[in-house]
Amino acid sequence: MTIAVWDSMTHAIYPRTLLTAFILLAEDDDDLRCILSHTMRQGGHSVREVTNTVDFEKIIIKLQNTPPEQRAINLIVSDIHLENGSILPILKKYRSFISAFPTILITSDRSPDVVDAAMTLGVKDVLAKPFDLPFLMDTIHRTRAAGVTHRRVTGAPGNVK
Repeated sequence: MTIAVWDSMTHAIYPRTLLTAFILLAEDDDDLRCILSHTMRQGGHSVREVTNTVDFEKIIIKLQNTPPEQRAINLIVSDIHLENGSILPILKKYRSFISAFPTILITSDRSPDVVDAAMTLGVKDVLAKPFDLPFLMDTIHRTRAAGVTHRRVTGAPGNVK
């Protein structure tokens, strides 16, 4: 029996195996990180959590030195601003490598300069806070199913800030 997931945004059904992600979640707000991580795990995904750019960069370096078939991450979900700085310089520094990992950024900073910088670095989606958790999960599912989404700032009225 195949387990399927209904994507309410695209009105499509995807096999669960296609949608399973191994997510690197970078979020410095403890409460929000806990909620996001729990929701992703409930959705059948594996999650590795970090709170700052130093730990994020350490994981990227470790992934670079790991054969592709052994990498434990295949999707990045990150706040743009972490407790010790912006994630954007790291995305720029490792751009050619990180481009292999679909990246979804979440932020309360809706300035066009930040969004344009993120999109220029190959980010697939920028979700504006607040957003609904089902909207985030649909975005993860679409990103895994399609490999690429090309939207600017998206968001749905919600209570996750």
